Amino acid sequence: MDSTAVGFLETETFRFLGGVDTIGSVLTLLFSLATLLIVAYREYRWRKAAKLAIAEGDFDEKINQLAGITSSKPVALCLSFTSQTFSIKKEVNKYLIAEEMKMPIVELNRNGIRTDELGSINQELRRIRHKIAFDGYTEVHLFLSGPVAVGLLVGALLDNWKLVKVYHYNQGTYEYWYPLIKN
Repeated sequence: MDSTAVGFLETETFRFLGGVDTIGSVLTLLFSLATLLIVAYREYRWRKAAKLAIAEGDFDEKINQLAGITSSKPVALCLSFTSQTFSIKKEVNKYLIAEEMKMPIVELNRNGIRTDELGSINQELRRIRHKIAFDGYTEVHLFLSGPVAVGLLVGALLDNWKLVKVYHYNQGTYEYWYPLIKN
């Protein structure tokens, strides 16, 4: 090879590598900006949630303030994980009518629960959560029948999300207990 061909080859190689370097730099910049936006949005959500955090003495007051329907588009979420009761929708609907709270009901029913089903239940709950978010509901009234461990799973999935209000079944009817809020 003569020196002209080698010089041309070196020039084209460096030109190509310069283009690859530029593309790599642009991709790195875009990835960094996307990461910055994600972290900034999480920080914003965390600060917003921290502003809603309440002092211990104000917890009872906050419970009372958030009783009933407090936003424009509520939804009742009925989750049944016991083998004794397949659906709690009828009791929930009866309670909502008695309390004059008109809202649609979304339900998930499982005839009991086993530990090997937790993954599929987690996926079903995530699907329901995404559907509720997609449909634009502004608060969730949670009615749950099942083991405490499933309640913890549900609480973890619904934490830092929309306003979620927890109801407890007591003496043949439901009663509002508290909102899921940071303390």
